[in-house]
Amino acid sequence: MHPHKAAYNKARKTNDLGCVLKISAPGGTLLLPADIERLAEADLLAAHAAGEVELRAGVLVMPHHGSKTSSSEAFIDAVEPRLALLPVGYRNRFRHPHPDVSARYEARGVPVLRTDWEGAITLRFAVDARGMPDITRHRDLRRRYWTSQVERAAEAPSSKE
Repeated sequence: MHPHKAAYNKARKTNDLGCVLKISAPGGTLLLPADIERLAEADLLAAHAAGEVELRAGVLVMPHHGSKTSSSEAFIDAVEPRLALLPVGYRNRFRHPHPDVSARYEARGVPVLRTDWEGAITLRFAVDARGMPDITRHRDLRRRYWTSQVERAAEAPSSKE
């Protein structure tokens, strides 16, 4: 879906040249936006408005690990995700996700699964009764006493970016 040929003609950060993929399967769709930021999101929104691409997807991998330079309100609204995945490392040096970005998803009622809390996340698009993919969390399969839900909330690092 991105980058378009014209994207290379502009002075851009390499993040905005990330390969954006949409995977569609029986039972659901997944949008993988790489590390794109607002400029690439705006390109995709323009292409969506022109009917060139369809952004709607049931599952959205949060762009750029939830950095403050991504996940614009317009982008989230165009995708209309029912679930967001946040690929982020535990105690990452960038302190992703940014609180403003997390608040955007929360305001829209989009549940977010984080790899720093859940471990590996597996989705199966064999749709369950609610129309959501079947989700398997590695930490549910390999439960350890130090990964309880109560501790996760207390240990969530604050974000400054």
